[in-house]
Amino acid sequence: MQQDVIQRRSKILEKDKYTTFAQCMNKTSSALHSHYSVAQSAAVIAQMHINWLPVVNDEKKPIGIITALALLEKQLHQDHKPIRLESCMSRDGYVVVHQNDTVLNSDRFPFNYYVVVDDDYRLVGTLARSDIIEKFPDLFHNIYEVGNTSEILAEVMNSAYEGVAVVDKDGIIVQFNEAYAQFIGIDREEALGKYVQDVIENTNLHHTIKTGLPERGVIQYIQGQPMIVHRM
Repeated sequence: MQQDVIQRRSKILEKDKYTTFAQCMNKTSSALHSHYSVAQSAAVIAQMHINWLPVVNDEKKPIGIITALALLEKQLHQDHKPIRLESCMSRDGYVVVHQNDTVLNSDRFPFNYYVVVDDDYRLVGTLARSDIIEKFPDLFHNIYEVGNTSEILAEVMNSAYEGVAVVDKDGIIVQFNEAYAQFIGIDREEALGKYVQDVIENTNLHHTIKTGLPERGVIQYIQGQPMIVHRM
């Protein structure tokens, strides 16, 4: 089976154990302590080559985040006196989620950053909204490998805020979720059984089937709009 996933916001439903933050997150113990200085924090982020990190207290519980851009701006405008990170970190712009929460509900939160915690509210991982988009196809791949998953897959398909199309080895659409149908203006049932290139404008999915090579993060124009597409 191949998948064509476009970045598309739509209604989300609850669920399930195959789509948890724990499966998608960047597992890390890396965080900035609130007592760090701005200079120390900037050095850590630069060394790790990342754009942001959560800020934690002595119990490793998240209390904020800081971005590389915010640190740079603070360093440019500070005097020679060291500034503690706690005084300039952001307490907004992110959401704390439990590792067993489903990423399918992430669209309810208008944030770019997710701080993942365990039952004790201790940091166990991080995730950016862009990471969810990138890893979404892998979630579907994992579901296919479980076996006896038609009901699970159907629920995830309908819950997804991505547009998702699944085709067989001949490029014929066998599953097509409502988010995709609404986006391109076609009845879902009408799409089923048709060749993918006859339904989805400018798709390359039928060629992906032949080559067996996945494509991630490519731009595909659908109805004149540039969309981020993953094919696998």
